[in-house]
Amino acid sequence: MGAMMAAGEMSMVCELIQHTCRGTALADIEKAIRTSQLFWEGPDGYMYMKTETWALQTRALSILADESDVDNDDLRTWLPQPDELIYIAVHEMGWTAVNYGAAHPALLCATLYATYLNAWDDTASVAEGVLAIAPEGNGVGFGMHPLARIEAWRLLACCHGARGNSAGACKALECAVSESQSVGYLWMEVESLRDMLRWIGNAVPLLAQEKVASLQRIHEQIGAVTARFHSEALDSL
Repeated sequence: MGAMMAAGEMSMVCELIQHTCRGTALADIEKAIRTSQLFWEGPDGYMYMKTETWALQTRALSILADESDVDNDDLRTWLPQPDELIYIAVHEMGWTAVNYGAAHPALLCATLYATYLNAWDDTASVAEGVLAIAPEGNGVGFGMHPLARIEAWRLLACCHGARGNSAGACKALECAVSESQSVGYLWMEVESLRDMLRWIGNAVPLLAQEKVASLQRIHEQIGAVTARFHSEALDSL
């Protein structure tokens, strides 16, 4: 689902939900997980995942996939606070063991904060909390999957941009590009560069010709990565 979200295929996400255990979970969470052996809990609050978080992820994902009309007052009644979402990201390893990306429950709920409540400070707090977790394989805790980290950088860039900090948005996206390159995620590298086009012209007080040059450089980078993407796809056939 995270890959579908990265590709902007929300209609596919919406359709897929109905054919998975998540669709069942919307009506009966206990029925969906009754026979599962995954929901273990260890010392110090660490666990695979809470059933409540599983239901939360499904609920948030369904709203974003449907692009539904949402009662903001109702949303505030069940949307966890930023510190609760960060706790989930730190302690529930089930969400870091798989490439959920933007479908990570903490990032999904942070996106709801942004999309429906315009609560950019809360959204940024969650994104920064996710990014404060050591990358997967770093030997510290469970670690955070690179796709989730890249999506957190992109979300943080939106927060900076919405608050008038175009330079901060570009800096966050540079980090997203760097992390994408480090793990060979060509699609995410391109998407992060495309995001940057929105902010690059306002990031610094450039002359008109300098803005054009900056935008051209980004387009050239996108073209180069896209060419690699097609080349590697053909090589794999």
